[in-house]
Amino acid sequence: MPCLVFPDPEGPGRRAALEAMLGDQPAVVGPAVAVTRAALSLRLARRGLDLLPPAMLAAGTPVHVSEHIPALLLVQNHDLAQRLVDRKLAPLRRLRPAQQDRLAKTLLAYFECGFNASTTAARLHTHPQTVRNRLRLLEPLFGPELYAPASALDYLMALHAWQLLTDRPEGGAWKRPPNT
Repeated sequence: MPCLVFPDPEGPGRRAALEAMLGDQPAVVGPAVAVTRAALSLRLARRGLDLLPPAMLAAGTPVHVSEHIPALLLVQNHDLAQRLVDRKLAPLRRLRPAQQDRLAKTLLAYFECGFNASTTAARLHTHPQTVRNRLRLLEPLFGPELYAPASALDYLMALHAWQLLTDRPEGGAWKRPPNT
């Protein structure tokens, strides 16, 4: 597997130079380290190449490992990440696949925007009332735990893992459980 030792990738103008050199080739950039720790940077870059979703790597610009540490931690153990997704986001299974995707994205943005519907709407490029309507669908599904501070990290991690897991069925939807 080819690799490139690139001095000071975080220095002024260096990111643009690296992007120009690599073109559209998928690439992962390890953290900047002292020369004596180059093996660590290479190991982390290769780990990122192995773990990060293909869509993230195919974006046409190098992925910098240091900017994706939470994502790498989440996908480090696929089975644990999938269990977290299954446990925390199970209520979404009751919905149609298109709704699952739309509501999960809304919920993630809502958490990241501090439970502010207007800010969430701006991030999602939609109207605040649309966000409020989606929240009215989500709140009965998840109940009061959705707003429990002790659950916030679990929900954030589950929503990010849901986006990152590469073997989700098409469109990011779970298969609906059979009616019993």
